[in-house]
Amino acid sequence: MKKLIFLLSIITVIFSLNVNAQDYKINKNTTYFEYSGEDSDTVIADGTWGLWLANQKDFSMLHAVKVSLDSVSGTPTCDVKLQGKVFDDDSWTDITTVEWTGTTSDTTFTISETSTAKFYRHYRVYIDTDATEQKLKVDKILMKFWIKQ
Repeated sequence: MKKLIFLLSIITVIFSLNVNAQDYKINKNTTYFEYSGEDSDTVIADGTWGLWLANQKDFSMLHAVKVSLDSVSGTPTCDVKLQGKVFDDDSWTDITTVEWTGTTSDTTFTISETSTAKFYRHYRVYIDTDATEQKLKVDKILMKFWIKQ
């Protein structure tokens, strides 16, 4: 029994090191969201990280998402995805994917959709690293939403 408890605790620790997630809500009157990374917002080789936003709006929206990442060690290589879904139990749909390879300085890039409005109730910025020995840090994520007129 002690071995089982020990094994489950080790698995829990390993899983918590590789998956980080934050959950937030976008209220009906909110058009801008800012997330500043914390020390724990790091992703290692074969790890994932996600920022989930529950959208409280009743209409389709255009978006721009600015992501700032920093190489902590190695040469990080990852996919940064903006994903969406309509219902809680739906699978995530990739809206846009950016492949990023770390440099010695911070890197900022923007993912935007300014022509086709999206009807998702949930958005997620999702980072998925490859197996290369690496460590990266999420510095900041900015999201701007507006109605297509």
